[in-house]
Amino acid sequence: MTGTVNALPFRGRRRGVAYAVLALAVLCIVGPFAWILMNSFKQPIAILTGAWSFTPTLANYADVLMSRRSDFAANVANSLIVATASTALVLVIGTLAAYSLYRFRWARWVTSSLRTTTPTPGLGRAVHQRCGSTRRRASRRPARMSHCGRRVVRRSIDFMPKG
Repeated sequence: MTGTVNALPFRGRRRGVAYAVLALAVLCIVGPFAWILMNSFKQPIAILTGAWSFTPTLANYADVLMSRRSDFAANVANSLIVATASTALVLVIGTLAAYSLYRFRWARWVTSSLRTTTPTPGLGRAVHQRCGSTRRRASRRPARMSHCGRRVVRRSIDFMPKG
């Protein structure tokens, strides 16, 4: 059976309103980026006066990338150093926290709060079950999860060290 699938399940006027809301949302998301890109090709005086018509120029890019008063390369290097150090620190702290959650028995409110605040529901359920919110060992397979989600959680649990 061949047929078209509607992007929105609305009909008539409601569909028009839904598309208008989506168009407004796209404009709110893409608009600031377009504004920044447009201002990057303007002269500074055109930016300050708010002129809509302007002659595009690449002088701003040349000023940032190749002038003596710009430390663009040093700033990029500093950003890479900070990003690498913060990522490494978060990985170390997260690994230690995950090990402690797995290895030790925590109060029920700790594991419950982790389960409800985890942005990935399947992972939160796996943490809750694996951390032992009850005295007996919970099953390895979380309930009400898709086949793919169960497989991912099962594999991640299998790699955890057994205590």
